[in-house]
Amino acid sequence: MEEPTLAIHGLRAAFPGRTGLVTAVDGVDLTVPHGTIVGLVGESGCGKSVTALSVMGLLPPPGRVLEGRLCFAGQDLLTLSPKAWRKLRGDRMAMIFQDPMTSLNPVYSVGRQVAEVLRLHRGLTRPQARQQTIDLFRQVGIPDPAARYDAYPRQLSGGLRQRVMIAMAMACHPQLLIADEPTTALDGTIQAQILRLMDQLRRDHGTAVLLITHNMGVVAQVCDLVYVMYAGQIVEAAETFSLFAAPRHPGPAPGHSLSGNRAGAAGHHPRRGPRPGRPAAGLPLLPPVPLGRAGMRPGHAPPDRPGGGPSGPLLPGGDPMTPLLQARGLSKTFPAKGRVLHAVSQVDLTVTQGETLALVGESGCGKSTLGRLLLGLLAPTQGQVLFDGQDLAQLSPAALRALRPQMQMVFQDAAATLNPRWTVAQVLAEPLRLHGLCSRRDLPDRCAALLDQVGLSPALLDRYPHALSGGQRQRIGIARALALSPRLI
Repeated sequence: MEEPTLAIHGLRAAFPGRTGLVTAVDGVDLTVPHGTIVGLVGESGCGKSVTALSVMGLLPPPGRVLEGRLCFAGQDLLTLSPKAWRKLRGDRMAMIFQDPMTSLNPVYSVGRQVAEVLRLHRGLTRPQARQQTIDLFRQVGIPDPAARYDAYPRQLSGGLRQRVMIAMAMACHPQLLIADEPTTALDGTIQAQILRLMDQLRRDHGTAVLLITHNMGVVAQVCDLVYVMYAGQIVEAAETFSLFAAPRHPGPAPGHSLSGNRAGAAGHHPRRGPRPGRPAAGLPLLPPVPLGRAGMRPGHAPPDRPGGGPSGPLLPGGDPMTPLLQARGLSKTFPAKGRVLHAVSQVDLTVTQGETLALVGESGCGKSTLGRLLLGLLAPTQGQVLFDGQDLAQLSPAALRALRPQMQMVFQDAAATLNPRWTVAQVLAEPLRLHGLCSRRDLPDRCAALLDQVGLSPALLDRYPHALSGGQRQRIGIARALALSPRLI
């Protein structure tokens, strides 16, 4: 029988906590055969990323592997020296990280960072590495790849940064590719393109892929085998078809939500996700969100809804047709090496009170830039933004600060927007304290209530961002935005 590319036996990994070690991964057994795509799924915080980082030898200290074997092509990785690890990483084994903004070096251009991999592991000259990097950018769907070579991470959208990470991981055609939420920030077209590239890598080079994801549609499309992880343990392993047809685990396995029997099997869903030592199911199932202005034409009133606006309840005295936010002829340009980059061009947009408005489009089309313009975080090149009738550009800094509690943003890169030196409690307390909305005595209870709203345990209040999973960090960002009860998110 052919040796699997990756075989994990009895892996246990832990981090020190206030009362002793917290076991993040507890006795995981997992196999990724040669030339297969294996899915690893489970709720946020269940240990998926810690498993992947353990395999790559990148588990952040003071976390450590307590016991187990990590066999890559028959070699026990835990016996390797740091120098031997470095020779493997980026060449024979590679990883697409979940947070591209914090995984890319902010002082180097993205092209230089990908070219460095090729020069180090393939011995290419500088011009050869540049050309191959541009070809990789083209393969992963980065527009104008030659120009993007010299761009810095801060100059790219979240989706483009994700594609840079994918290009870097695929550069040396690794034997093992670990992809941690590789398509989360990508639109459907680019997602399909990336999945085809991964499949081509598997077919042409025999690459084994461990795909960590919450997207069960992607799992159904590309995975041969699926492992379901829950509270640090593997609770189910099956071929993809079998998992979807007859899932066995009665808890929060993501496959159950697609097969239609999760609610019936679990019965009731506590609010908080799983955590070591106390397994719990995920967020409760909610009723379907009513569609907003479906079928409406400009100037036509939304359908009547008792007790609320077009897509939810109004604030007291709210009028469903009163514009809360208006953008008129909004444009934003950036200088880019002798040319002008038009990030947003002549956008008109209206959001009424109580309404949920979706803004969709391909990666890099200007969505996030527009969001920052609407909140006054960027100054427009042209046009105006009106919030509740007030022109943001005409407000003094003090007046704009006073308006901030009414308008909040959930940022795309949660890890890059949380202060790494602050605990979760400090992150959530800051806006409440800054705007005098909560007494010092009531702050702990208010912060715990905010965590409960987003399905997290108050036990996380003493943790720092690096000690949280990507999904947990994202929920902290949502809780921070909700803290001030804003009129606009």
